Amino acid sequence: MKDQLEAQTNVALYKPAQASSFIKPYIPARAVDGSLNPVNRWLAHTVPNSLDVDLQTPYWIDRWVVKHMGDMGWSSPPYNMSDYEFHVSLDRFNWIKVDSVIGNTLKATDRKFEPVSARYVRVVVRKGLNCNPQLASIGQLEVYQAQPTSAYLNKLGLSSGILKPAFSPANSTYTADVGYTTESITVIPTAEDPNATIKVNGTVVQSGTASQPINLNVGSNTITVEVTSKVGGVVQNYSVNVTRASSAYLNNITISPPMVQLNPAFHKSIFVYTANAMPAIGSVTITPKAEDDNAAITVDGKSTTSGSGISVNLNSGQNVIPIIVSSKIGSDTKTYTITISKP
Repeated sequence: MKDQLEAQTNVALYKPAQASSFIKPYIPARAVDGSLNPVNRWLAHTVPNSLDVDLQTPYWIDRWVVKHMGDMGWSSPPYNMSDYEFHVSLDRFNWIKVDSVIGNTLKATDRKFEPVSARYVRVVVRKGLNCNPQLASIGQLEVYQAQPTSAYLNKLGLSSGILKPAFSPANSTYTADVGYTTESITVIPTAEDPNATIKVNGTVVQSGTASQPINLNVGSNTITVEVTSKVGGVVQNYSVNVTRASSAYLNNITISPPMVQLNPAFHKSIFVYTANAMPAIGSVTITPKAEDDNAAITVDGKSTTSGSGISVNLNSGQNVIPIIVSSKIGSDTKTYTITISKP
C-alpha cells in the first residue's frame, strides 16, 4: 500500500489556486507550490473559508493530503486546523463533498476516498487553528490521481463456436468457426471490474450477460468488444472474427437406374437412406446436387462436383455408400449415407 501511494501523482502541484480570502503575502498559490517553508502557506483570518485549485483537466482522484503549520515547524497540535472538508467539481458550479475531517490534531492528514472524476477541488475550512479557530492556514494541499481500474475481461463466451486461442485477458484477437445453420450469435463478456463499461459492436452490454443476437453473413464476421475502465477511462479492445460456413447441405440425390429409389424421399436434413436393387443391377450412378455448387463432395470416397454422377459397383448384400459434403467456406461437413441392399 505504501508503494502504491508513493507512486501516485500529485495533480494539484503548481496548479492555479484561489481562496475566499487571504492575508498577504500568504497567497493561495503558496499552498500548492510543493514547499514546506514556514512562509509558503495560505493564510486567511476568517472562517468559514475555502481554498480552490483548478487541476486544469479532469482527473480521477482518490486521495487528498493537507499539511498544516505543525508540519512546517510550528507547534503541533495548536497550529493545526481542526475541521475541514474536501469538495470536488467538474464545472466549478456543482460541488460534491467527498470527505471531511473533524477535531483534527495531526500535523498532516492523508485520506483516501472512493475515486471520483474532478477538475476543480476545494478545501472548506469550518474550524481553523486549534489555538485560534478563526484563522485558516494550509501549508500544502496535495491531491493524488487514482490508479486506473481494470479494463480487461476475464471471460469471453460465445453462444456458438469455440474461441481460438483459448481466452486470455491480455490477448485481444480471436477467431471462431460456426456452421451454416448458425445465422446469429451472442457474445457474453465478463469484466475483471464489474463497474467497467462494455460495448459489443458499439452497444452497451452488462458484464456477464449476453449481447443482443448478432446476425452472421456467410464468411467472415468481425465482432468488436470494447471495455472502458470505471476509473481512468482506460480502453481495452477485443475482436472475434467469426467465420460462418457456407452450406454443406445437398438439395437432391438421384440414383440411376431409376428403379433404385431412396427411402425415405430425399430431404436435405435427412442423412440416412436405404434402397433396394435387383440382382441383375451390377452398379448404380449416384448424382448429388449441392445447395452450394462450390462445395466439395465425395461419393464412396471418390471426389465429384455438384450435379456430376459417380458410378458405384454393387455386391450382393448391403452396400453402404457415404456421401460427404464439405463447405467451401469454413469447416462444416455433412455426411449422407445410402445403404443399397442387393440379393
